[in-house]
Amino acid sequence: MTFFRQRWLAMVGLLLGYIAIEWIEYGREQLLAGIEPLDPSVGLAFAALLLGGPSFLPVVVIGEIGAAMFRSGGQIPAMTALLPALSVGFSWGIAALVLRRFANLRLAGQHNLVLLIVAAAAASLGTAAGDAASFWLAPEQHDGAVTQVLTRAWIGDMIGAMVVTPLLLVMRPPLPLPSRAAAIEATIQGAVALTMLWLLFTLPAAAEWQLYDLLVLPSIWAAARFGVRGAVVINIVLQIGMVAAFVMVVKDADAVTAYQFRMLILTLSTLFLGVAVTERRSVEDTLRRRQDQLDRCARLSMAGEMAAALAHELNQPLSAALTYSRTAQRLLDSPGGDPTKLRAAMNGAATQAERAGMIIRTLREFIGRGELNRQPQSLPTLVRDSLALLELDYQRAGIRVEAVLDRTLPPVLVDAVQVQQVLLNLLRNAIEAMEPSSVPRRLVTVVARPIDPGTVTVEVADSGPGLDQDLVARLFQPFSTTKAAGMGLGLAICRTIIEAHGGRLWLAGNSPGGCSFRFTLPVVSGTKTGGQA
Repeated sequence: MTFFRQRWLAMVGLLLGYIAIEWIEYGREQLLAGIEPLDPSVGLAFAALLLGGPSFLPVVVIGEIGAAMFRSGGQIPAMTALLPALSVGFSWGIAALVLRRFANLRLAGQHNLVLLIVAAAAASLGTAAGDAASFWLAPEQHDGAVTQVLTRAWIGDMIGAMVVTPLLLVMRPPLPLPSRAAAIEATIQGAVALTMLWLLFTLPAAAEWQLYDLLVLPSIWAAARFGVRGAVVINIVLQIGMVAAFVMVVKDADAVTAYQFRMLILTLSTLFLGVAVTERRSVEDTLRRRQDQLDRCARLSMAGEMAAALAHELNQPLSAALTYSRTAQRLLDSPGGDPTKLRAAMNGAATQAERAGMIIRTLREFIGRGELNRQPQSLPTLVRDSLALLELDYQRAGIRVEAVLDRTLPPVLVDAVQVQQVLLNLLRNAIEAMEPSSVPRRLVTVVARPIDPGTVTVEVADSGPGLDQDLVARLFQPFSTTKAAGMGLGLAICRTIIEAHGGRLWLAGNSPGGCSFRFTLPVVSGTKTGGQA
């Protein structure tokens, strides 16, 4: 299907949907467009303008005029219906243009939702003013009713836009299929919402307002469990229930308007909660991906450090093999060379080559060292991000974390992923140091401060039992470890990374009350370190 054909079908679908909604909404009424306080067609038109752009504007205006003529039985002159139709097109068209330029239409973030609400409120006021003007021009209008029409039209457009538009923006393809458990839970939420509405409108009038807050329960439930998608679905379910109740139970237009104002507050609150939940889950996903990236970097760094550590071991057999080979070469070149010595030299070279091969086979991969991707970075941000990645580990271990970060710290010139790997390694060591149940006080402190012009220092300290003195001397040597499952490469890798940045890493303190590690990093050229804040 071509793009233009899809667009024409979408326009025809919008027009039919527009008229169908207007007919359902106003089928029993003979009122001017927009006076009733329920107008989901505005939400449909707003979504079409947001997703389809200005090309849908003529369809919206035609739909408004056709709907007004249809529900009035042709009694409204075309010019009378034209004014509110143009106000709808102009107001919502401008709002859509602004949002298409400055907002994420999938409502990814609180600021996008705020922009949508502000734009919808302004557009609703514009259309309400058009409806009020049309009512004022009508010959049968009553004195003092214009303000009432303005209020009802505004709340009708606003609630329609806040219920229908987010639904169409958020639930558009592609959408993942919900699991069976999620579908069952969503069905229960809808049933609870409709039950709350039934109780609300069947109880005596005196209890209605007292129990109105019962509708908050299914709204919070849906938004907290399913994020913004749950929020938009529960809002439309509650709105459909409210419309049914208005038709069957509520007859007073003022009562309908009062209900809709409270419904608007509930709708907006549910949307804000849903967007906040979705935004938090998105941040958590980003942190998990960052953690995966850091873990992959750790594996690569560990493999590189292992290769560097084993290079010393390979140097000896290769040098010996070279010596044996040159000895054999000299024996071959000399007249009357001793075959026994020649054979011994060749056997020695072969033995050393086999030894080197055995060492190489202990590596699964041999990865060369890459160049550092140094960029100006905020050191407090690197520390906070590293602490966030290990937040669950600290909580499970019952460890309190304190970060003392100097506000005057200048940016540092580092590879962010590599430096975060150093921080994560030191922080994980601090966690493991306090794993024994005998540690009474569980505290990790991270301090970052300037020490001299051009350099900052970071200290990671714990309140564990400290290090054994026999381990301190070989602490940064590869394969030195007290962990049953450790490889003894973590601190060696950290020192290599810090030294590659032009800094140094050392054990700053060690006692039965804990130990601390410090490392230095260079600041961005042209900046100066300040004093302690």
